[in-house]
Amino acid sequence: ATTQCPPNTETLCPLCRQDNQCDVAAGGDGKACWCIEEPFPPAVASAIPAEYRGQVCICRECVRRQTVQVFDPA
Repeated sequence: ATTQCPPNTETLCPLCRQDNQCDVAAGGDGKACWCIEEPFPPAVASAIPAEYRGQVCICRECVRRQTVQVFDPA
């Protein structure tokens, strides 16, 4: 498995402003990042503001929240 982390040093999620727990942002190589095991439906990216897309990691909770909204919008 490979990391989905963009090369960045921002540790705050652009959606909720909480710690994104990104291994790369924390100075790691991404091999220990939570995103390796987490599914990212393509629609999740649309929730990320354009200026942050591909630049800053969102947190696991926001990925999960967005995934639920994508598959169960009620």
